[in-house]
Amino acid sequence: MRANAPERRPRLIGRVPLLETAEQRDEVVTDALASIYAPTTLASNDARWRTISRILAKFGLEVFPPSVEKVVALGAALRAGSFRSAPGYLSLYRVTSVRQGFGLDGSTEQALRDMKRACSRGLGAPIRARALPLDLLSGLPGDVEPWAVGGAISPRNFLVVWGILDAPRNRSQQRQSITDGAYAGRGGKATSPSPHAGVEK
Repeated sequence: MRANAPERRPRLIGRVPLLETAEQRDEVVTDALASIYAPTTLASNDARWRTISRILAKFGLEVFPPSVEKVVALGAALRAGSFRSAPGYLSLYRVTSVRQGFGLDGSTEQALRDMKRACSRGLGAPIRARALPLDLLSGLPGDVEPWAVGGAISPRNFLVVWGILDAPRNRSQQRQSITDGAYAGRGGKATSPSPHAGVEK
């Protein structure tokens, strides 16, 4: 589990908590407000807000109250700076403004939509990770030494993890498999990963 990840809440039958005292009521409210965002998201939002404030200050504008002029200035700077996550900055500006009690009128809301569209235009589709080239795995060397000094993954271990090879039960079997070339790249034939590879039946 990653650092700062919330603990899984136990499955309990819903019940009204103790709300008899001011301290109990404050505690449940504080807990709920603190649970809106994960700690990692809070850190990201803080960094984004500093950027928003810095941009508007460059234009000689106060952050609040929101206006069409401020939204356009913010969006224009984010676009000029090639921020791929510009819509996220604009959304954060809107949400924070509302939480601070500043409502956005129709013109400002439209300016937000326009700036999100302007910032996204020309960026292209999101870049996705390409699939693992399974047809190239047979070309991996048969070394059992890690790829990096002090690392844990070697070419052979990589093939074992993906289920292309069965994991040897002991060192003698490992040495024998290396000697016999019973792995991809040493006369063996790589096959597609199987979820049951290396599992005794």
